[in-house]
Amino acid sequence: MTGNESISQNGLVAKTPSRSRTCVEYKFSTDYVLREQYRNPWNKIRMGKLVEDLDFLCKLELMGIWLVYFGHESSKE
Repeated sequence: MTGNESISQNGLVAKTPSRSRTCVEYKFSTDYVLREQYRNPWNKIRMGKLVEDLDFLCKLELMGIWLVYFGHESSKE
């Protein structure tokens, strides 16, 4: 735990947004298979595929938050 983080009343560690962000890097310039999966017929990015990835990432983050919160609550019983 750093100086910027503190434990709240419910026992969870408070984090700044910069400490709790998730980054995904797509290496289109070096990964041919990845580039082909995201390329549309006009040689542009398939935005729908990218939005699906963002949607999935949000679901993973929410599930992680849910598991941490309810896992913490059930450990009190």
